[in-house]
Amino acid sequence: VPKFCFGHGLSYSQFEYSGLEATSEQFTFIVTNTGDVAASDVPQLYFRYPDEANEPPLQLRRFEKVFLQPKQSQKITWQFYDRDFSIYSEEKHDWQKVSGQFEAHLGASVGDIRLAGKLQVS
Repeated sequence: VPKFCFGHGLSYSQFEYSGLEATSEQFTFIVTNTGDVAASDVPQLYFRYPDEANEPPLQLRRFEKVFLQPKQSQKITWQFYDRDFSIYSEEKHDWQKVSGQFEAHLGASVGDIRLAGKLQVS
């Protein structure tokens, strides 16, 4: 078991995530610096593929470093593309889009998931 999860880091402030809106086209949320000092945060988005895909539990899909003043909020929107929902087929030697219900997990690290939503991909 790793001592520190991927994305683990220290900050001089605290951050809160809210306002989650998730579709198969985009993912939107708000990050707020709830602390008393200006600081950076790196929100990270992980996907859990449908069980039939036999993929690892959580796969990093997006991350973005944001610098916020105390009590400042920023709305972040990430667009999705077919490749975000695809896995490589060794049999076909190409990327294949997976259909079904995906779970989207947002956190400060893979071990600090703060919001989650479901996406239906066809």
